[in-house]
Amino acid sequence: MRLTVLARRYAGALFGAAKASDCIDLVESDLGLVTYSLENVPQLAEVLKQPLIPIERKKEIVKDIFSGRVQELTLDFLDLVIEKRREFILIEVEKEYVKLANEYRGVLPIKEINASHKGRGFHRKKS
Repeated sequence: MRLTVLARRYAGALFGAAKASDCIDLVESDLGLVTYSLENVPQLAEVLKQPLIPIERKKEIVKDIFSGRVQELTLDFLDLVIEKRREFILIEVEKEYVKLANEYRGVLPIKEINASHKGRGFHRKKS
């Protein structure tokens, strides 16, 4: 299964739970912290990638790091992801969750179009 499709499913499930708990923004912030940690603390990313480290130990490490810093719902989600051995999708889940949260808020992605005197008409600027 493609990474984005898998991440979208997990993000959708988490978004539904966050919406039911009225904590969409808090969970979004939590996922941002998790992503930041994975990108900036190589040891954490390595531990989660390592198949020889037992699942329960990974859960303990994640709980030690994030307990008190993120919502209980987010901790439960991280536990589930680790239990299913899907740690590799966490960064992509955050991206998909943000899309869902923005869509829910009515925030649409924009595409910038610049007028140019060079060449013909308008040019799309890739973002």
